[in-house]
Amino acid sequence: MEFSKPSPFEIRQIKSVLAYQYGSDNQSDLSELFFKGIEILVVYSRSTGRIRHVFDENTRLFTIRASDGIITLSIEGAQKILDILPSPKARVVVLTEVSSFISAGRSVFSKHVVDCDPNIRSQDEVIAVNEDDVILGVGTALLPARSLLDFNTGMGIKIRHGSG
Repeated sequence: MEFSKPSPFEIRQIKSVLAYQYGSDNQSDLSELFFKGIEILVVYSRSTGRIRHVFDENTRLFTIRASDGIITLSIEGAQKILDILPSPKARVVVLTEVSSFISAGRSVFSKHVVDCDPNIRSQDEVIAVNEDDVILGVGTALLPARSLLDFNTGMGIKIRHGSG
């Protein structure tokens, strides 16, 4: 992988997508806090020339999905989001008893969801945390917020990366 420094336009683009996904009313607040004190480095796709990965030195913060331009967080990027946004924003809180399974990368079932951001929609990128707000993993919500809380069966979040 070859790291590059993004152009000012690309930095604005990255910050805009981040603000869109994580619902900041003021784009500069979330973006400035997220990238405060770090040097943004990117890796471009060899086939399309678009930004594929965003790094802080050697730590991947997130990937920009080629199919739709949506950010998929790494555990490190998710931790930065948790540090900035108040609970329950961008989070799905699960029972502490199932923490070990989720941190190992297993999916979250709806019956284990205790609380979540009311603005979560199906296919949103979310952060799974336990009841103590400790990150367990990142993944894709398969159900909207209301259904995550109401359903007692079925998968609620497909975990992409567990913290363990």
